[in-house]
Amino acid sequence: MFYNYRLLSKEQYAALESTTDGTALRALLAEYFEISYPDEKKQKISLDYHFYNYAFCKDSAFDGLKTSTFMSIMQTIWKVRAAAYESNSIPACSR
Repeated sequence: MFYNYRLLSKEQYAALESTTDGTALRALLAEYFEISYPDEKKQKISLDYHFYNYAFCKDSAFDGLKTSTFMSIMQTIWKVRAAAYESNSIPACSR
């Protein structure tokens, strides 16, 4: 499968699973998904997006493979959507 453990390795998944502190979890997500924006607002929005995607995986009782696949798909969607927004190619009604 193309997305299996592509952006989130088994070891990284294990580290996320063992983290109980929200701030530490966000720090791991920022590291694993290379989330770094000079604009603090963009940084927070991106971290929230990944945090709540991971929370969805937890709530849905996804295992490591499903979590990795889902998070990789959602990261791809995020990057494509962000690139389209930055290039101003998203219709105004979608913003």
